[in-house]
Amino acid sequence: MSDTSDRNLVLCIFFVVYLYIQFLSIQTSSRSGWSNLTCNPLNLFVNSMFQTQDEANKDFERCVVNLSASTTTELFKKERQEQEEVLLNMSAIESNYAELTDAVVQYKSKIDETTKDYDEQIEEIKGLQNDANQLNQTTSEVVNSYLEQVQSIFNNIASYFQKK
Repeated sequence: MSDTSDRNLVLCIFFVVYLYIQFLSIQTSSRSGWSNLTCNPLNLFVNSMFQTQDEANKDFERCVVNLSASTTTELFKKERQEQEEVLLNMSAIESNYAELTDAVVQYKSKIDETTKDYDEQIEEIKGLQNDANQLNQTTSEVVNSYLEQVQSIFNNIASYFQKK
């Protein structure tokens, strides 16, 4: 044989041995029970060639159940997280509502106090106005009385000068 054919034969044997070792590695890792490897569709197909029909079906069923369970678990976790976010938001809304209610109550009490103060001031002004009206009435009566007296005096003086 020639060196070229020997080299090609060695490379061919090396390639076949390498592929065989890779095949054994895949088969060993898939039978070790690692669900991320055994549930790989390629591994399920390769394993089905070396397993009985029942074993292949059991592996497939186990992978589907695990996948369903993990998917369902993830969905429940996601829903739970969303519910917790909603509850957290509702708690914040309730706290904002309580703060708003307190602010409205305080504002209403301030309005009530201000209205009461204005009512008291209006009543005080009404009282002062009544006092001023009475004082004006009294003053008008006194001034009219003086005017009548002064007019009477002037009428007496005018009649005195008219007689003379």
